[in-house]
Amino acid sequence: MSRRGKRDILTGVEIGTKTIKALVGEFRDDDVLSVLGVVEQPSLGVRKGRIENDRQVASQLAQVFRELQSTAKQEITDNIFVAVTGGHVGTVVSSGAIRIRDPESGVTEDEMESVLDTAQTFSLGTQQELLHLCDRPIRLSNGREVVSPVGAQVAKIEAECMLVFGQGQVLDTTRDLLGHVLGDVPLRPVFSGVAAGLAALSPSDIEHGALVIDLGGGVTEYCVYKSPGCFHTGQVTVGCEHLVNDLHIGLKLESNECAAVLRDLPRYGSVILKDDGGKRRMPV
Repeated sequence: MSRRGKRDILTGVEIGTKTIKALVGEFRDDDVLSVLGVVEQPSLGVRKGRIENDRQVASQLAQVFRELQSTAKQEITDNIFVAVTGGHVGTVVSSGAIRIRDPESGVTEDEMESVLDTAQTFSLGTQQELLHLCDRPIRLSNGREVVSPVGAQVAKIEAECMLVFGQGQVLDTTRDLLGHVLGDVPLRPVFSGVAAGLAALSPSDIEHGALVIDLGGGVTEYCVYKSPGCFHTGQVTVGCEHLVNDLHIGLKLESNECAAVLRDLPRYGSVILKDDGGKRRMPV
């Protein structure tokens, strides 16, 4: 038996510029995710993370999920997360502040909840859909930033949160395509940059702060994590396709040879920059 009284199955799918990836996993009783099946196929009809040919993508998705359900020996019916990216994804920061009723007694739990609620009160446009709501550290009136201000003897606290949103029409297209393949099943869209950070970082990494960069075929996502979670995220519509073109120009190689160079990089090792202890100033 699992922690919910039944098998806790999760499915993730990403419709990328170069590949479509799908994975089925099961959370065990020890909270470890056991991978049941993985499928990856080249994608067609996608440019810079945005679906441009619905028919091609729908056909590929049907093939991917047939293979995935066969490999995992598991029917896919719920807990489906779809990673989205592209120029339609954006962020906005909202803030709120309150004065503490009795500074000498310290900030209460209710006051902390109140300032968070105030910061999260932000109305997106009618064509935008909320993907993530990420709390930032709470700022005290003495200048300190903390995850929890409860007990702090200060006069005022200020909270910020970052909202990650996508264009509703684009997200609906993705839902319709997956619904055509899987039927009427609940889908949860997530931003690829946030998902990559959660997958790659440990709790210690998040506590100390980290930058995650996910270089895709047509889009590169980045995410800054700082306790208590995602501090900032975004994307640029530049990816490996552009690196292939740069190598083609710089090395005078054919495009397929340049793509092979990038694909085979793990076989040749990597370059790691070491801190030389020096400090540099950069104009901003």
